[in-house]
Amino acid sequence: MMTTGNDDKDGDDYRASSSTQKFNLAQMNSIAGSYDVAMARARRFFLDTGNVEGNIPVTILQSWRRSADYGVAMETPAKVEIPTRAELSALIERNESLVQASWGEVEALRRDIGQSEGVVILTDPEGQILMRVGNDTFMQAANRLALMPGASWNERLMGTNAIGTAIQEESPLTICGTEHFLDPNGVLSCSAIPILNPQGSILGTLDLSTPANVPHDHLLALLGRAVTHIERNVFQYNSDSWERMIIHNNPSLLGSPHEGVLAFEGDKLVGANRIAMTLLGLPWSAIGGLRFNDLFSVQHGSVNRTASADECIVQTLNGQTFFARMVQATSERRRQVVSPAPLSQQRNVKDLPRHPHEILDDLQKDNIVGPISRRKPHAGALLTASDERDDSGEAVLIVVKGEVRCFTSFEGKELTLFSLGPGDAMILRDHLQMEMRTEGEVYILRHKEFETALGMSTEFALSVIPVVEHLLRKSIELIEDMVFHSVKFRLVRMVVDRVEKSGRPTARGISVQMQSNGEEIAMRLGVTRQTVSTAIAGLIRDGYVERLGSKEFLVRDLGKLKALLDKK
Repeated sequence: MMTTGNDDKDGDDYRASSSTQKFNLAQMNSIAGSYDVAMARARRFFLDTGNVEGNIPVTILQSWRRSADYGVAMETPAKVEIPTRAELSALIERNESLVQASWGEVEALRRDIGQSEGVVILTDPEGQILMRVGNDTFMQAANRLALMPGASWNERLMGTNAIGTAIQEESPLTICGTEHFLDPNGVLSCSAIPILNPQGSILGTLDLSTPANVPHDHLLALLGRAVTHIERNVFQYNSDSWERMIIHNNPSLLGSPHEGVLAFEGDKLVGANRIAMTLLGLPWSAIGGLRFNDLFSVQHGSVNRTASADECIVQTLNGQTFFARMVQATSERRRQVVSPAPLSQQRNVKDLPRHPHEILDDLQKDNIVGPISRRKPHAGALLTASDERDDSGEAVLIVVKGEVRCFTSFEGKELTLFSLGPGDAMILRDHLQMEMRTEGEVYILRHKEFETALGMSTEFALSVIPVVEHLLRKSIELIEDMVFHSVKFRLVRMVVDRVEKSGRPTARGISVQMQSNGEEIAMRLGVTRQTVSTAIAGLIRDGYVERLGSKEFLVRDLGKLKALLDKK
């Protein structure tokens, strides 16, 4: 193992590079601001006197006290032992089921944060980092804080931090700036949520870490949705030998990620997801101690028979009513995703996970697949696949560099469906049009070439799953928008998303540079430019935003603007 701290030297793969980086720790320190200074003073005052200065959450105070009791020194970086590559590989293999269950969501979060300064992190139950993906420059700077694969962010070692404290408190939380116990970590703001197994034990954490000046108001919600999906995957991997009861008080949510799931061996409750525990108002200690008749007023067998064709209605002993469906146990228990080789042999641990186009590069170099069409279209070019389509009539586009706009048109009006970036993929069809927004590079595969790559490389097949999931999620959001949400709502959400990703605080509010002009926004929303202009004028008239330029706006009060999204 090696040890890292501020005194580390160059030469290791994981360590920060030279001071020529555009984003380094000195710059991270410069953005801490007066709030961080005040919080650092309050922390020292509390530890010296036991008195609280200012409005500080009890969770933070308790963690500060524990950190001091552990003997963590505030002023100096922790000396963290970083495992060798072989040790890191073994660590990941010990947690392979968690990594497999989380991989798609980690990659989806990376896409959600885009090129923003920040990283998505997956840890084991002790806080040791298994995966880290995100902004390369930020990661190089964060290496000097040991925010890197293999490092432990357990509270006993690092003091108050989102990963370690979330594990200790068994609860989601955000640690901003110098709420961290270690002074050097005050340049970070981090949000983390524990990932639970069906018995309520912590399997690991999902964390999103950024520079201290990045707002985290929305990030716990973003992480929460991802953790819900991860825990759903974990449940499926572990519960095939259990009979599962799906419940919710809203029948339309059965079969969705928001359903409650209970697992039974015979009539004994042996597992659940946190949604079911919340719906029933149960503590995790109830797992293994309750039977079906301790929960519901109907007989276990009657629900099983009634639910064989569709959901039925059940009532709890305390009078709650739920729609329910029973899922029979299968003959074999699948504890993890089946793959032909250990995870470490499928891909380079350091680069986990990789984009599909990166894997294709290696497959061609190793002559596992034949030559594949690779183009470098200019900005504005329409992408076609007349030469690459086989008998299926389809071809697959994989973006290597640049941005691609996927759109369709009807009655002379264009509707932007997706914006694809590096690593994204899409089937080329006649009714969909693809336009390069920027100069870039793409792979175009015949359908049979794509199937061959899937069959020859497990890593390639797994890398495509989060891409498909990401596009499916975007499709659902698009349908929901068109059916349920007004143009004003969709416009406000676009502005809020942009503010939270790249807004610049000023004395008068938050300045935001929109990536699109009025015509491009109209295409994204599927309406006319005049409709967008009218909606923007309304927001300006009502005092929510102020126009500073053709693409630049000032948001005077982000809270009031976000409140419009609650009204729908």
